[in-house]
Amino acid sequence: MAASVAQRVVRALDIPNLAEKLKPQLVNGVWHGPKYPARAAARLRKETLLAGEVWPFEKAKKEVFNPPKGHKWERERHARLAKIAKNMEEMPKRIAEYRKNKPKRPPKRGSVQWALDLIYGKDRPRK
Repeated sequence: MAASVAQRVVRALDIPNLAEKLKPQLVNGVWHGPKYPARAAARLRKETLLAGEVWPFEKAKKEVFNPPKGHKWERERHARLAKIAKNMEEMPKRIAEYRKNKPKRPPKRGSVQWALDLIYGKDRPRK
């Protein structure tokens, strides 16, 4: 039986235009299916490879490597840490500027200062 398979493989590979018969054809603007069905082509390819022959119509496989995208916070981590470090260097200057420009809060209601302001007015000189 192995000899008959090998003979069949050799005969099939000798079919003229076998590559064209394995592909669909465009005829008068209409696509026609392949003359040699896909299941039969797969069986013929398998028998060819088992017989030790090389299947001449093997498609070249592309090797595609797409690195994993990951999470947004992981991708932007380095930029975020750099921004934080830059802002921390400016922090003493910002704190000093805030303390210089912060508005004077009125005294809390019920405090001694609040009572003195009620009695003597806000325009009195302070210590």
